[in-house]
Amino acid sequence: MKNGKLLGLYSDYLVSALGQMTATGLASLLNGEIGHDQIQRMLAGPEQTSADLWRMVKPLWLPCGNSSPLN
Repeated sequence: MKNGKLLGLYSDYLVSALGQMTATGLASLLNGEIGHDQIQRMLAGPEQTSADLWRMVKPLWLPCGNSSPLN
């Protein structure tokens, strides 16, 4: 799974879960489809910037009829 999709999945998990959240907990919730080590590697990877976030969100933003203030 690509880091962008994994990041989205992990973000959804953080927003929706109650109590303590862990990479192992997410892997367990997914019945081992994604291993906790894959989640840990994604989290330990290079730091993400606001520009990285915009590149991920921009394709979702524009189809909603929003104009792009940024390139």
